[in-house]
Amino acid sequence: MNSKTLNRNFVFLIIGQALSMFGTVLLKFTVSLLILDLTSSAVLFGTITAISYLPPVFLSPIAGIIADRNNKRNLMIALDGLYGIMAVLLVLSLSFSNVLILITIIVVGLAAVSSFETPVVQSSIPLIQEKSHLIQSNAIVSQINMLANLIGPLLAGMFYSAVGKTDLQGVRIIFLGRVHIRASTARAK
Repeated sequence: MNSKTLNRNFVFLIIGQALSMFGTVLLKFTVSLLILDLTSSAVLFGTITAISYLPPVFLSPIAGIIADRNNKRNLMIALDGLYGIMAVLLVLSLSFSNVLILITIIVVGLAAVSSFETPVVQSSIPLIQEKSHLIQSNAIVSQINMLANLIGPLLAGMFYSAVGKTDLQGVRIIFLGRVHIRASTARAK
């Protein structure tokens, strides 16, 4: 890999993307484990998980258009802010008796926000890279996404079994950690 591929702006983008993706996967998988723990029902777990796949199906085409027509940096910051808000809402939702309904709504919200993240990052690459480095740059961003989806659930499972399984306070700690990751990502971008 040529050192010109790793220019300053691209390094900031991949660091921000890595933090963002790992945090997002960690949060989503922890929520999935929490749902399974709260309900002890594979059917409810599967239903809520299936519902969370609907926003990307419908929003991805719109997300691409929005990403192409707007300031990418501002979009990334807004998305990170929305992720942070969702994590705080998850922490607050654990205090209510109808926690499952609230978690389902927030999971759908997370999926909706996630629908916009990949198009925004991918549409940013041509703005910060020379044309000759676009293929390498896209491959690096895709690799980060794959690593996050591979390692994120493993880490979430380890954290959840260590601090979250016995009580909801541990889950709050994981969700608040996600808020901290979001704040770090926003500063990196």
